[in-house]
Amino acid sequence: MDRDSKVCFDDAFEVGERIGAGGLGTVHACRARGKNDAKRPRVAPLVVKTVRVESDVGGCVRANVRAINRVDAEIRALRRLDACAERDSDAASAMFPSLVAAFFFEEKHPVDFDAGYRAARVVTTNPFGAAENACDLARLRVEARSRRKNGETNVTFPESEACFYAAQIVVALRYAHVKAKLAHGDVKPENVLVSRETGAVALCDFDLARALPDEDDALEAFGVEKKKEEKRRSGSDAVGVLGTPEYVAPELLRGAVDGATSQTDWYQLGVLAFELVFGKTPFASPFGVTSMTLRAIEANDLTFFDALFAASAEDADGGDDAKKKPGTSFCKSSASVSFLRFARALLEGDPAARLGDADVRAAEFFARVEWEALERGGGLACYGAFKTPDTTDGWILFASREKRSECAE
Repeated sequence: MDRDSKVCFDDAFEVGERIGAGGLGTVHACRARGKNDAKRPRVAPLVVKTVRVESDVGGCVRANVRAINRVDAEIRALRRLDACAERDSDAASAMFPSLVAAFFFEEKHPVDFDAGYRAARVVTTNPFGAAENACDLARLRVEARSRRKNGETNVTFPESEACFYAAQIVVALRYAHVKAKLAHGDVKPENVLVSRETGAVALCDFDLARALPDEDDALEAFGVEKKKEEKRRSGSDAVGVLGTPEYVAPELLRGAVDGATSQTDWYQLGVLAFELVFGKTPFASPFGVTSMTLRAIEANDLTFFDALFAASAEDADGGDDAKKKPGTSFCKSSASVSFLRFARALLEGDPAARLGDADVRAAEFFARVEWEALERGGGLACYGAFKTPDTTDGWILFASREKRSECAE
């Protein structure tokens, strides 16, 4: 982060409409103006994340070290991704924002922050052009809910669309893990941008990203006892570091690792896919109590999948798939066996038993995916973003060429 930059932010960039906000800061559309050192042309669609990094407590300014570290982590991660994109032409490199500039803003923020605060501003490209051309997976669910007539509170995605998004996230994660040697650390619907025009996805928000260690050093770097001690010393404050509670991997709660790894990313993909299909995360407390959710995640009791597999078998035998089956607490219980196997394999509490970089693409759930075409950037052309005649709510389906031909006839 360039804390000594003499370039005034407002001279270099113009901040536009607010796009969203999270626990760390706010995101606005912005555009370059005047002369600046940004590596992207002035016409490139940009976004700016503004993060509060200091707070006025008891009359004295005290640094918010966690926020500063997260801003630094995001900048380092984006620089690493940019370096990978410059070295090769892998289409997956387009699944991430690109770092344009970073400023340490020393003055009062004119819009979002009170006096006494400092803010770091990070400018990146929007992978899908203008801000209105993209939304996140969480927003897609909200928009779908607003169109529902039956009053459902938990909106579910068709499995074909869940596969469409999940397959692209797999490509993005493998690129981050294998090429950039980065773990994302916060894979969730709010951090997956979706193009409204094509359904293409991009991963954003790398403030919890972490460089992956060499395999030979992994055991020493992630010593179980050492991490348990660190977790005990940090107490409840650890939750803020680990990420979004419903998406925290069990090994993080147990203290087996001290930050994001490739396997925690795959666990989070399992939670995300489960939420898309069932409308809720697998271990969420029914009362919204974070401590109960974290205890359930740490216990990692996956026996509820037995009822879901049984319900899937009933549906295959002609059962009523609109009826919630006994023993399940989810609004939809008619998921396919291939999806249930995929989700369960990602939600394993033991990272060694969990699907990972080497085997996630071989899951039966992805049987129709042509990975080479998808990784070349031809996946969206082969399978396309299209609507079938019986599609409702404008769902984008991920189907085989044969299915696409049938729909075109």
